[in-house]
Amino acid sequence: MNKIVFKTVLIVAFFGSILPAVAQFSAVNDEFVVSSSSVPLVVGNVLTNDNLNSPAVYVSNPILAGPITLSASGEVSVQPNLDPMCFAISYTICIPGTILCSTAVCLVTVTPLPPVAPLMQSLPFNSTLANLVVSGQNILWYANPTAGRSVTEMPLPLSTPLVNGTTYYASQTVNGIESKERLPVTVTLSALATANYTFADFSYYFDADASQLELHNATTIDQIQLFDLTGKSLFTNAIGLSKATVGLPNLATGTYVVVLQSQGSRFTFKVVKQ
Repeated sequence: MNKIVFKTVLIVAFFGSILPAVAQFSAVNDEFVVSSSSVPLVVGNVLTNDNLNSPAVYVSNPILAGPITLSASGEVSVQPNLDPMCFAISYTICIPGTILCSTAVCLVTVTPLPPVAPLMQSLPFNSTLANLVVSGQNILWYANPTAGRSVTEMPLPLSTPLVNGTTYYASQTVNGIESKERLPVTVTLSALATANYTFADFSYYFDADASQLELHNATTIDQIQLFDLTGKSLFTNAIGLSKATVGLPNLATGTYVVVLQSQGSRFTFKVVKQ
């Protein structure tokens, strides 16, 4: 009788050491945010936040193709030139040689690039945020850079008076997703400054497949230049119109910088050839 009781105690003690370890094995949902890029980017690893009981754990259902890829070691990558969008992927982690597996969801949000604008702008006194020249969609202005923002931060009204020497930060929202990064614009106010709104009403559309760049401005655009990201000049042409369609043929896939000139002012923005 004593021997049977002793064996029972051993069985209880044995399972008591295993069950907590099994309970600790669970995948945790992940979320990554990354700006759209012209090159593939590694955004993180789904195993980093998981509460794991085995160092040999692996992803049993890797995703090897598509806009978002997931390696067996948990590395998450995004493909280049993605439109702003939120992607959700489900993954399962397992311990080799066992039936112990756990499933979680990884959210990857690709945000647009920040808007483009001259980084230093000189304006007359009594100017407001609405007077700053910037190109993008659904522009929002903030008092803080990306690193300092919080989820409760509110954008500044366009009627906000500009303060001399102050830097303001602009985002743009595309497909309902706000850019992760913000563009800094530093303001100088002067009684001698003239309100130069040459590109205040500027807009463009780039057909990335056909390489047709449509330009729309309130004033005449004098010249267009195209550069690659190394600064090499690829294309220069006179325009002399406020609305024009410019053909940019023979462009390899990648990101390019466009520089426009009008009435002595320069305006710069990027286009992506897909």
